[in-house]
Amino acid sequence: MLAVIVALFSVVFPLAKLVGMTFEATASADGKAAGVVARLLPILGKWSMMDVMLVALVIFAAKTSGMAEAFTQPGLWFYAGSAVLTGLVQMRLRPH
Repeated sequence: MLAVIVALFSVVFPLAKLVGMTFEATASADGKAAGVVARLLPILGKWSMMDVMLVALVIFAAKTSGMAEAFTQPGLWFYAGSAVLTGLVQMRLRPH
């Protein structure tokens, strides 16, 4: 069950958000599907950073229990840049 939750929040939701943003950027504004995507993206946006919270909780639990030692790697900066750029693109697509 935990693996399904992790996969859902760290793979499925962010991927669905990126696909939706791509569709919104390239689709015509008068289509019915564009309206569905426009209503769905804010909902996906609320859940797409849940993987960050999940990783933070796992690292906190591992460090406080003494099971593991955690430190940052360059991938953290790529992930942070990806999150910021995705947010900026979404703000540009929907300026309100």
